[in-house]
Amino acid sequence: MIMKFPIITGNICSGKSYCGRIISSFGYSVIDADEIVKKGLEKGEYLYSSYVGLLGQGILKQDGILDKKAVRDLIFSSKAVKKQIEDIAHPYVLNIIAEEYRILRKRCNRIICINPLYYEMLDSVYHGPVILVYCRDEVRIKRLMERDQVDSSTALRIIKNQFSQREKVFFSDYIIDNSFDEEFTAEQAGLLMWYMES
Repeated sequence: MIMKFPIITGNICSGKSYCGRIISSFGYSVIDADEIVKKGLEKGEYLYSSYVGLLGQGILKQDGILDKKAVRDLIFSSKAVKKQIEDIAHPYVLNIIAEEYRILRKRCNRIICINPLYYEMLDSVYHGPVILVYCRDEVRIKRLMERDQVDSSTALRIIKNQFSQREKVFFSDYIIDNSFDEEFTAEQAGLLMWYMES
């Protein structure tokens, strides 16, 4: 099944969720890949079980909950582990996106998907105009340090582990620059929605 809907993507701490909330106010139902992963990592769910099977009990906290920091450290310290995790997570996320799309299509025509790894998991059944939320690296580093309570070197390592924003700018249909204040970002998102719907 070919899925056609706008896609919001962008690198870590670029402001995708904020832009998604703005666009949803125009009547769009949102499919959020981050939420799909979050649910899949809950105790007993598919991603949880798959990650533990791959990486062992050492990625669990004492209460059996997944230690996301431990998983992140393993991913960023080994390209082989990163590839194995992607081979598990990407097909799972795409399948859930397709399932949610089928359900939403029965009751609404306006659907948008937030997928941070759209370009990394590009799939032939997954089409639509791509909206890239761009943000300067220095701003994202600051946001990441505050959000995850990590130092600047760790934040930089995480950011450098993703596809470059410059490459994504080249391939995207629309750009929202979220390097400045929220009012400026909201204005861009509103103008974009007006343009796309005109």
